[in-house]
Amino acid sequence: LFDGSEQSELRVAPGRLIYVHVARGRIVANGEVLEAGDALKLTNEPGLRLSGGGAAEVIVFDLPADAG
Repeated sequence: LFDGSEQSELRVAPGRLIYVHVARGRIVANGEVLEAGDALKLTNEPGLRLSGGGAAEVIVFDLPADAG
């Protein structure tokens, strides 16, 4: 859950991918503005940064790279 100035960073291990789904609200994920229902898949990224949330409920999956 993110609202206002809250932020979070997740380091991504090599060989992993990150899938972000915004269940409600709005958030910025690695510079991309996401709204409710949006998703973002990150591959070959060293990390995930979430910030600028507006009543955001966000689900983050850390998966093996071969899952995508």
